[in-house]
Amino acid sequence: MKTLPQYGLLITLALMLSHCATGRPTAPKSQQAIVLPDTTVFRTPSPDMPIYLSVRHAIALHKAKSHRVLTTLDSAAILLTKRFKQQQDPGTVTTTRLVSLTRATLELYHAHLPQPNPLSPQSPLATLLNTLPTKVSAELANHPHYRDF
Repeated sequence: MKTLPQYGLLITLALMLSHCATGRPTAPKSQQAIVLPDTTVFRTPSPDMPIYLSVRHAIALHKAKSHRVLTTLDSAAILLTKRFKQQQDPGTVTTTRLVSLTRATLELYHAHLPQPNPLSPQSPLATLLNTLPTKVSAELANHPHYRDF
């Protein structure tokens, strides 16, 4: 009967350890996949191609959970800002494409910036948001991430 207390100690220890190890894992935040719509497809060479490639690269980094996503997004935001400043009256196809690229950029920024996200006025995202043409900002007005920023 002297061995019974030893097993009791082992059983108690095993139960304590197994209880700690069987805690429920927290479910990851459900995120919608960020994709570029078909309106961004280029059939001819376009000045928007570098923006598209930068946003597409940021999406790939986002999927790979890379820490370089924000650097790539900053590049995309700078290119979008330059494009909006250059363009006086964009055509319908170009506007739709730029809205799609801007929307994808906002979604990626929202997924990677800490919440709540105080933006520095000098940040590429703040500069982009301040230079959006009224036509583009009107199309993005109902987008939840546009309102968040």
